[in-house]
Amino acid sequence: MMEEQLAFSREELLALAEACRISIPEEEVEEYLSALRGMIALASCLREADGTQKPYRGIREAALAELREDLPEESLSRDLLLRGAPDVKDGFFRVPRTVEE
Repeated sequence: MMEEQLAFSREELLALAEACRISIPEEEVEEYLSALRGMIALASCLREADGTQKPYRGIREAALAELREDLPEESLSRDLLLRGAPDVKDGFFRVPRTVEE
């Protein structure tokens, strides 16, 4: 039965392409069929997956455990920071426009 589900026909592919309003060059039809059958085979493996287990979150939990406590700290003064900026106006950094109107 699995083989029947993967047997995506040439006619079905062309009908799908027409519904999606795309054209598939004749010399690429077999390549598309092979790729589509591969995707269907891969997706069909999900039926066999055990969905009852909780997802693994070890990396995220470990990373959160290593974070430092969020405490306020002394930083550079505004005047000192602005003194090193290439372009300042009215106490703010100026940067070149990157988005056109």
